Amino acid sequence: MSYLSISNQYSMYSSLLSQTYGYGTGMSSSVSDSLLGMYSYIYGAGKSSSSVSSATSDYLVDLKSKASNVIDAVSSMRGNLKNDKKVAANSDNSAAVSGTYTGDKKRDDIKIDVEKIASAQVNESESLKSNSSSLYYKKASNISITTSEGKSYSFNYSAGITETDGKALNNIAAKINKANIGVSASVQTDEKTKTSKLVLTGGKVGEGNDFTVSGNLAEALGINNVKTESSDAVYSINGERRTSSSNEVKVDDELTLKLKGTTEKSATISFGKNKIDTINSARELVNTFNGLAKTAYSSNDSGADRLGNSLKSIAKTYGASLDKIGVSLNSKGYLEIDEEKMDKAAESGELDKFFNANGKNGLSYGFVNRLENIAKKAYDDPTNFLSSSGKAEVNSATSESYYKNVGGASYNYISAYYKYSNIAMLFSAMV
Repeated sequence: MSYLSISNQYSMYSSLLSQTYGYGTGMSSSVSDSLLGMYSYIYGAGKSSSSVSSATSDYLVDLKSKASNVIDAVSSMRGNLKNDKKVAANSDNSAAVSGTYTGDKKRDDIKIDVEKIASAQVNESESLKSNSSSLYYKKASNISITTSEGKSYSFNYSAGITETDGKALNNIAAKINKANIGVSASVQTDEKTKTSKLVLTGGKVGEGNDFTVSGNLAEALGINNVKTESSDAVYSINGERRTSSSNEVKVDDELTLKLKGTTEKSATISFGKNKIDTINSARELVNTFNGLAKTAYSSNDSGADRLGNSLKSIAKTYGASLDKIGVSLNSKGYLEIDEEKMDKAAESGELDKFFNANGKNGLSYGFVNRLENIAKKAYDDPTNFLSSSGKAEVNSATSESYYKNVGGASYNYISAYYKYSNIAMLFSAMV
């Protein structure tokens, strides 16, 4: 069951009737009459004595939602574990180099050293005071750009006497970008010095992908000067030095590397299960644990205290095992992740081992299994984690005879029709 506060019930009920009578859903008159009858009862004479308090109903709805998130996270994690036969290229320095592997067999690790990534040409103008009007006094107006592929664009731009240099540079950049010749323009502003400069960047990396800038306005700005020349990537695979005009390097038919930055020490590409999938599964499980814990800690109901204590208990029971994968329970009762430690655990296989233990007596299996059991208990009937007085409150509201007047067929029709809408929660609240 789901329980909604009076305000939420009213809003959803009104929306439902609007859809029923406004769009012709085909709902029978007996169903709509039953709805009107329930509405009259809840918001009529019986309202004050039979409705669940806002605090209780909000807690139960949130509890059911957060429990569902845990169940989904566990299911996703187990699905990921079943896919462990798929081989991926894993990098121990993904900020510098990553790999895409299409093969289905493991292969030996490779060492990658990146001296330089392939870059595009960059030109930068001189810095101008953003709020000054110096361009007007330069009396220059022409800029011409020509690429290595022979594309060219030439235009005139004359800044007005009241036009600031910052605005003028942005207008020039817009003209260049609109031309779409393979050179992009942007304006970089330094808020501390209140200055701006025009930056031109080639659209292709690799040696030979140059462009030239000329014209009296280009010279006045200094944008004709090259700051960075286009260049090839320089890297090594297992000590063998290579170059590439692209940062995507095809090693063979099955392996492609993406160079992202230079390395101080060799990056290792290993072949095995995709550690990113495993890490994401672990993060999601931690996040949903914390979401369920927050619901428990945020309620003043003693049943919520029991839920919070249960969550802390399983985290403490498997604390040593969790610590090996970079997860720990903090003083507030939430799980925290040590990203570096978890990354190493994924690389070594410890993370897979934790979540893929065989047998119900395994520590890792026990953590996941016990967390899932608590979530299922909360999802199937959230009143399981409600105090005796809270349960009495709910039982009193749901035992009134009028709540039983909607037949099963009608209820099932409505629930099915609005299965993917929050409106469906209204019927669980009232029936």
